[in-house]
Amino acid sequence: MPGGLSRTDAKWVFYDAIDNITDSYNNCGYSDTVGARANFLSETSYEADINDKSQCTSWTG
Repeated sequence: MPGGLSRTDAKWVFYDAIDNITDSYNNCGYSDTVGARANFLSETSYEADINDKSQCTSWTG
């Protein structure tokens, strides 16, 4: 979790990033040629099992 973002702000930044990929958004006016799709299923209280040194930690299930 980036220190400068709230949990809600981080969620919306993630949504925007996914939309940029799946909608193939660009500033050049090219058409969408990406066949990727995304579907948000639900939120979770689990944290990523990665520490601040980008190392894997114990799996939380």
